[in-house]
Amino acid sequence: MQIKKIIPTGMYRLLLITLVCLILASSLTYSWLTKTIDGPHSIHATNITAKPHVFFHQTNGTDIPASIDPVTNRYIINISDRSSPTFIEKLRINIELEGRTSAYLRIFLSDMWFRTFDDGFGNETRTIFIREDTKLLYNHLQWLDNRLYDNYFYYIYNSNTMSQPKYPQVNRGLIVPTLEKQGITFISGIDGSVAEIKDGELHLEIRVEVVQFNRMEAFWGMTELPE
Repeated sequence: MQIKKIIPTGMYRLLLITLVCLILASSLTYSWLTKTIDGPHSIHATNITAKPHVFFHQTNGTDIPASIDPVTNRYIINISDRSSPTFIEKLRINIELEGRTSAYLRIFLSDMWFRTFDDGFGNETRTIFIREDTKLLYNHLQWLDNRLYDNYFYYIYNSNTMSQPKYPQVNRGLIVPTLEKQGITFISGIDGSVAEIKDGELHLEIRVEVVQFNRMEAFWGMTELPE
């Protein structure tokens, strides 16, 4: 004789509801924690997007957008010819933001300095060298240079737009969204005159990262911005 086990209707419904809730919860958690990568130069873990606007400001007031090297995937900056429209002293970097969530912003900056030589047989050889005499101009009230520890610049400007003006540390670096695109100046030029390097070229990696205001520890591994 075959014995059939009968599951009560109420218990069956409870099991089904529990299973559906578990599936929905796992999918919601995944969408909340997953990083979104927007091209090679911006990463955002929130619904606010940020991207770099890299260009060269000319004496006549016009701007020329920077090109990206297809091999290094970095922005190309001239360091050999002062008269070039893409010479390093004309370099400017702004950050463009858009979204509806309060967030924190940081920028990863990495430079590669190259010199190109002809080996005498018609072949070009590219060598890397280190240059430490170039200083970027930026607003120290807006940005913290933390590259000595993690290669990042952190946006630290205190906007005082939150509801607790008596506690400025709460607002430090927090970007409050607006209905329109925001523009933040990052690099406004080069400090002093830069010596020309024959056959030289600078390749600059700029990676913009934004994280939702309450997810900093989950994505950046920190509970507050560096001091």
